[in-house]
Amino acid sequence: MLRCGAAAEIAPVRSHDTPCEKRERIGMRGLVLGAASIAVLGAVLTACSAGSPLAADEDRFRAEIRRTAYGVLHIKAANMGGIGYGYGHASAQDNVCEIADRLLQHRAARDDQRVMA
Repeated sequence: MLRCGAAAEIAPVRSHDTPCEKRERIGMRGLVLGAASIAVLGAVLTACSAGSPLAADEDRFRAEIRRTAYGVLHIKAANMGGIGYGYGHASAQDNVCEIADRLLQHRAARDDQRVMA
């Protein structure tokens, strides 16, 4: 994969840009839109969860997650749902950069297809 320097500003894609410049600009747009989407989604979910009937299910998915000095994962839960929740949470913590990278690559690939069309 071709790596480029950080984009200084967000500007429209021009036909004379190099592929590297297009990728930088599209990647920065995706990052800004992704951050804005997460902020809006967080606000909506917080507002909706105040009187949610799903609050009773909170105890079903509860886990205590600990790691040893060497990073070995230990999950303690009352049931299999809690274990699954704990494992998913720990996996997301371990792979947050990989998840974000794949999301940005996917968005950039979709944007590249729009630019080429």
